[in-house]
Amino acid sequence: MNPFEDYISELEMLGRKPSYIRSIRGSVNGFCAAIGCDTIDPVQITERDIKAWIHVMRSRNLSDASLYENVGDLHRFFNFMIESPDHDGVTVNPCARIFKRLSRGRQQTRRPFKTVDDVGRMIRTAFNPRDRALLTLIAKLGLRRGEVTGLDVVDVNLDDRMLTVKQHADHGAIMLPGRKNGVESTLPLDDETVKVLKVWLAVRQPVDGALFVSRNGLRLDNVTMWKIVKDHAAKAGLMTNGDNITVHYFRAWCTYQLTINGCKPEIVQVIRGDVANTMANFYTREILSFDDVRREYLKAVPVFGI
Repeated sequence: MNPFEDYISELEMLGRKPSYIRSIRGSVNGFCAAIGCDTIDPVQITERDIKAWIHVMRSRNLSDASLYENVGDLHRFFNFMIESPDHDGVTVNPCARIFKRLSRGRQQTRRPFKTVDDVGRMIRTAFNPRDRALLTLIAKLGLRRGEVTGLDVVDVNLDDRMLTVKQHADHGAIMLPGRKNGVESTLPLDDETVKVLKVWLAVRQPVDGALFVSRNGLRLDNVTMWKIVKDHAAKAGLMTNGDNITVHYFRAWCTYQLTINGCKPEIVQVIRGDVANTMANFYTREILSFDDVRREYLKAVPVFGI
């Protein structure tokens, strides 16, 4: 078997996400294009080839983070070749020495401080029912962009005041199961969120199963959602002094608001859809009921006066 396809088959067998596998394919294809080969021949690749690829990526102005990720994809493939008993000829990883010295390109993002009144103003000045409901969800629950665009109408239960997040859209608009951690979440809804969702569902045209749809009736995509948030943040005056307000900003903002309002850490993790970071949290969350989560969340959720 082609060694690269063998590697991909192993990743699929191990249950790696499709988005992860697509990233590796993209990196290998980019490498082949840079050094002028149709397919990768691991035995023939040298460190000189890796350096040539990096020069090509630099000329395209790729960020340090993207460059690090691409070389890392190839680095892991060569580790597979060295370790696999089914493949001979590769004894040294040509990426290893350079990969250790690459900058990860990670910088701590500055999170501008916005008050509850600030965010409430942004939501109240969003007169489009879809946008108001969307903004309320990300501010109240800290949902990721792909989790919001992946929501269907059937995921909303207004009678029981709960929302089920059962899938999310990756960067290629492909639906993947669960939240980013692969697990489905059932989250509580407060009075304000129920109110804005009722209004949106009353006027939404039933052309698709998606909860949030674009003007052409198709499921809202991640890029359009990003633009909606940026536009409303700018109109409400939240983008002053070079502040960058994005969908992900509200993930941090919601976490902060729940925390300072006394929400227990394990409840905040459930709302965020995070993996338990300690065994104590893991065991606590194993016995947490939805009523426990709802009770603690409703005590701490910010109120916007909408």
